[in-house]
Amino acid sequence: MVTFILVRFIVQRGGKILFTRNEQLCLVISCITLAAWAITKTAWVGFCGFQVVMVVAYFPTIESGLAMEARQSPDLSKRWSINAVAAVIGCSSTLRELRIYLAMLYPVRALVLCLIIVVLVKRWEQKNKTNH
Repeated sequence: MVTFILVRFIVQRGGKILFTRNEQLCLVISCITLAAWAITKTAWVGFCGFQVVMVVAYFPTIESGLAMEARQSPDLSKRWSINAVAAVIGCSSTLRELRIYLAMLYPVRALVLCLIIVVLVKRWEQKNKTNH
C-alpha cells in the first residue's frame, strides 16, 4: 500500500494529490512505525507496524465486500479461498519447522483477513442465489 502511494506521488508530481482516508491512515501508521523503529532499533517494531498497515490496506476490499450489489459478479471465492489455504500452509509450516512465533503473525493475519473476505463473498453468492 505504501509503495502504491509513493508511486502515485511520483507519477503525479505536477498535480495535486488527493489521498483517500485509507491511504492517509496507511501513511500515518507507516510514519509512526518508522519513528518507532528509528528510536528502538528493533526489527519487530517495524514488522508489527507493517502488519497493521496490511490490515488497514484490507479495509477497502472488506468494505466493497459488504456493499456488493446483486448484479455484480465477483467470482472471488475461489481466489480468496486459495489465499486462505496458502495462509494455513504458511502457519503450519512456520509452526512445525521454525517455531518462530513472531513469524506466524504474517500468515495468521493473512488467514484471518482472507477468511473474512471469503465469508463476505459467500454471503454475496448466497444472497444472489435467493434473489434469482
